[in-house]
Amino acid sequence: MSEPTTANAMDYAEHKRTYSLFIEGGKVLTVLCLTVVVALALVHVGAPVLASLLVIAGLVTSAIGLAVRPNGVISGVVVFVIGLLGLAVLGIH
Repeated sequence: MSEPTTANAMDYAEHKRTYSLFIEGGKVLTVLCLTVVVALALVHVGAPVLASLLVIAGLVTSAIGLAVRPNGVISGVVVFVIGLLGLAVLGIH
């Protein structure tokens, strides 16, 4: 039989690390997309400055979330909830 080559050997530790990074990135970017949707709703309500600040805060917290891996999505969720609260307050006429 043939001897195992490097192509046959799997680096499971690297695979697991890459997969967890992919999943964490997906979470962070999903929260960023939701934040942008809330910002668009804020523009519709008539608060474009607040919407701009929300998008900037979302981008900053996404960068922080990708840098701090284990629970990096938490900072983005906080910005998202603040945006929802702003939308709830401004959306009531």
